[in-house]
Amino acid sequence: MFELNSWMPGGLSGNSVTLAGSMWDWTIEGSLVQKIVGIPDGTYTLSVRVAGGGTTGELALIAIDKDGVETKTVISDEWGDWIVRSTTIEVTGGECSVGLYVSRSATPDRLWFNATDIKLE
Repeated sequence: MFELNSWMPGGLSGNSVTLAGSMWDWTIEGSLVQKIVGIPDGTYTLSVRVAGGGTTGELALIAIDKDGVETKTVISDEWGDWIVRSTTIEVTGGECSVGLYVSRSATPDRLWFNATDIKLE
């Protein structure tokens, strides 16, 4: 397992990060990622423990390869209580970036989430 630290934007550290967000009447789109270098090429499992809700917006695991190609695995399609969501990613060139993506348009509903234990194994 690779320790996840040096999150961007800054201010978060350690091998586990806990994130929380609530969005009601405004629009948001962005991601929180960590670049991992020196990782052996191969197949890995990227996972997160998450709880949340809302019918508008999107929360997703993201993986970005060395060439900038992004893969998203939507988390917010079935959630509520704490669940673990994972996806398989292929690392080539010895590096990748992993994290969470969130978006929400200004609609009458809300999006809320808690995420922790982001792991790459």
